[in-house]
Amino acid sequence: MLPVFLGMNAANLLLLSIVFVLGLVTQGAEPTTAHAKHIPMAVFSGMMAVLVHMVTFTYFMATTSWLAAATDKQDLDRTRFVGDAVKQKRRVFLLCMTAVTATMLAMFSGAAADTSVTAWWPAQVHLAVAAVALVANGCCAVGQYHHVRARGRLMDEALAILNGTSLSNARPDHST
Repeated sequence: MLPVFLGMNAANLLLLSIVFVLGLVTQGAEPTTAHAKHIPMAVFSGMMAVLVHMVTFTYFMATTSWLAAATDKQDLDRTRFVGDAVKQKRRVFLLCMTAVTATMLAMFSGAAADTSVTAWWPAQVHLAVAAVALVANGCCAVGQYHHVRARGRLMDEALAILNGTSLSNARPDHST
């Protein structure tokens, strides 16, 4: 999962950064070609952010279920495997929702600051909210990365027990 996670988050942060720079170029000006590109790219980047964070959360939902089933099958320590998995899933949910909420607020504030219609507030409000959204997505990606690595180690440990091998003889650690 780690390579997929890193690739998706890199694409998400790159896209959000491009949209942010396009927004800086169009700030305070009348609608231009850059403005016409900023809006659809912003919508696409918002959908990409939701996709990235929901795929990440879905991974935690699925692996929590797998760990619960493995715990029942092999009579593993439920607190160690399922308890930790549920705690991680809750933390990742908060990270995902923080990033998605910040991104949606940036999109809504952009719509409210659109100069092609009657703007509700100045573009600087949208710029500030967009900057917060970009930082929030970066910080949440870092937090999610640490949780994905920890989940990989936890699953490797459970898999080693299920296979009856020591952790050093188990499959290579793909969490790094």
